[in-house]
Amino acid sequence: MSRSYFWAPVAVSGLALFAEPAAAQSASTSDCDLPAGNYVMVFTVKQSCEKFVSTTQEDFTEKLNAIIDLKTPLAINYTNVTPAGINVRFNGVEGTLRFVDATRTLTVNIPDIGYTKTFTGFDRFESIQLFWDELATTDLLERINRQQAASSPTSPITGVGGLIPTIVSQEFNQNFTDSATSIAAPKATAASGANINLIGASLLYGSFTTKDENGLESDVKVKTLPLSYTFRNDIDPRRQLALNAYITQVDISGASLTSGGVGVSYRFPMTDNWTVVPSARLSSLKSDDLATDAGAYAASVTSVYVWQAGKFNVAMGNMLSYNSSVKLGSGQYASDPGITNTSLRNGLLFSQPVRLAGKRLSMEYSVVDTRYVSGTKPYVDNYQEVGVTVGTNKDAFSSRSFVRGGVTFVNGRGNRGFTLNIGYWF
Repeated sequence: MSRSYFWAPVAVSGLALFAEPAAAQSASTSDCDLPAGNYVMVFTVKQSCEKFVSTTQEDFTEKLNAIIDLKTPLAINYTNVTPAGINVRFNGVEGTLRFVDATRTLTVNIPDIGYTKTFTGFDRFESIQLFWDELATTDLLERINRQQAASSPTSPITGVGGLIPTIVSQEFNQNFTDSATSIAAPKATAASGANINLIGASLLYGSFTTKDENGLESDVKVKTLPLSYTFRNDIDPRRQLALNAYITQVDISGASLTSGGVGVSYRFPMTDNWTVVPSARLSSLKSDDLATDAGAYAASVTSVYVWQAGKFNVAMGNMLSYNSSVKLGSGQYASDPGITNTSLRNGLLFSQPVRLAGKRLSMEYSVVDTRYVSGTKPYVDNYQEVGVTVGTNKDAFSSRSFVRGGVTFVNGRGNRGFTLNIGYWF
């Protein structure tokens, strides 16, 4: 029978690269807890174990295949008839793979999703391949992705830098943070060139440390490039149609994912000081490293109210967003994990004029709270942000360009870090 890899195709000849895995170590049973890492396993034979840590699922699959196919010698005494247990963690979801006695039958148990099944192939290697085939052809991968949302702060869909949190953040930034002081200016007039449309481009860099319920930490780096084009109404420039897009690249302890999306919003001024902004967005994510290929859409409405308080312009933004995963691709990992939730994002923004190096600028201070209130609760189900930016003034009636830059500090359940940002609108 020919040997192939159903979940992550690789060449069998390349498995010799793992002949002496640096991450492996012999240990007594008391030292056989799962280590930190995206994909990890502890291979146990009798009273001894050996640990393996992988950054990506492909590397994890190669290592496990190599061990079972006897391509990787172990420090512990394993043969193809040795009873063996393998404790694994798939990016936050734990399970066990076991060969009982001298049989070739593999028993897989993933308690968090209620999954138990046996696989019997021509030999143990083929039994492992049947399990990879199960991942590729059934809803098992979707169920694992859905469980990751609840148990992992680095879930590609709901974790830090993940698909849905990025959508929620981009919606709020577009509807409130990037333009809150511009949507209401009752003292201004339209005589200053209000019919000029705006192009916007920003760059955000985030660095975060996440911690799961077992205290295991991961480093997450997030780079995002948002782009926008805003059409301002000739009669009332507070009426604005905004088209926007973004692309995000995330590194999770060495594993990479890329997401991007497009959105549209429209500002309805209800009074001189109050604007309502409905918006919608469609995004997709792909990561071979994390075995995820999924999409998501969001529909939101944001209320923005602006008033004067002494030397400060104060803006209050309240956003309600409905978010849902969806299958968009057709690749090896394409799936819809069935994640839907409702999120609230509320913030206050204070703006004051300042002079720096003889230039008239504005300083903005923001406080934002984000929480998921119904549906699929992610592990990081709430987080808070405190930010400060400085730049030129933004005004709905102004035809001039403006630029802003600053830093935001983030703290939430299992997550802390910061984001640096700079944006230019012209």
